[in-house]
Amino acid sequence: MGESTMLNRIDLTGNTFTGTIPSSFLQLSQLTSLNLQQNQLNDISIAYNFTSLTDLIIGSNKIYTTLSSSICELTALQTLNVNWNGFKGTVPP
Repeated sequence: MGESTMLNRIDLTGNTFTGTIPSSFLQLSQLTSLNLQQNQLNDISIAYNFTSLTDLIIGSNKIYTTLSSSICELTALQTLNVNWNGFKGTVPP
C-alpha cells in the first residue's frame, strides 16, 4: 500500500481477486470501510484485525468456512454483508 496508509475507505468490488486479503492492507490503520464483494476470495481472517471498521462488505465471494467469533471484536462495525458465500455454522453472538 506504500504511501496510502491514511486511506479510510477501499472499494474493490467486482474484480477477480482470489485467495486472501493481502497482509499489506494491515498498514491501513485508518480503514473504516472495506468493500471486497464480487471477487473470488476464500479467506477474510485478516479483516478481523481492522478494529476501526464500520463497514465490512464481502458478499459474493467463495468463503466456505465458519464466521469466526473474532468478528465480535470489530466493535465499531455497523454494516456486515456476507451474502452469497457458503458460510457454515452459526453467527457468533
